[in-house]
Amino acid sequence: MNARLVSKIVRCACAWLAAGVFVAGAPLGPAKLVGIAAGADEGDRLVGAWRLVSWETRLDDGTTRRNRMTTGSLIYSDSGRMCAMLMDPDRAKWTGRPDDAQVRAAWDGVVAYCGRYDVHGAEGFVLHHVEFEKTPSIVGTIRKRWFTFDPAGRLTLRVDPAENGPNVAESRLVWERVSR
Repeated sequence: MNARLVSKIVRCACAWLAAGVFVAGAPLGPAKLVGIAAGADEGDRLVGAWRLVSWETRLDDGTTRRNRMTTGSLIYSDSGRMCAMLMDPDRAKWTGRPDDAQVRAAWDGVVAYCGRYDVHGAEGFVLHHVEFEKTPSIVGTIRKRWFTFDPAGRLTLRVDPAENGPNVAESRLVWERVSR
């Protein structure tokens, strides 16, 4: 199976999962809005499709690094489902059957997970309840993302400090809304 086909399959699966099309046993319905009234502006503003603009990490020493995963999609559905997929667009292309090192590089060059989400608008964060993830040990975890919107409507998600790796002061992803 070629990499382009795999990418298309994963994107379709993410869209289906985010829409709640085939999620066995998962409660569907609007995202749980905690700390604000249902239908409030902050929760509604997240709903939609987003394209990654940038992903930067600020280290404890003050230096900033751009993440190599510069291509990404994020979907928040009005049914309370979300799906995120980010990748390194410069991953080596396979010309035949990949060896173990090529498979590892492809694996390491992708972040992909889906699940339900809860918006805590008054506090300014969203919880991603990971139900599907490429790494089995991450399934069942909760990812906390602090969100803000800039005047142009871009969405910034800041990884909760408790989830950052060693020597990382802040990890921030900027998204722009996709209309089509």
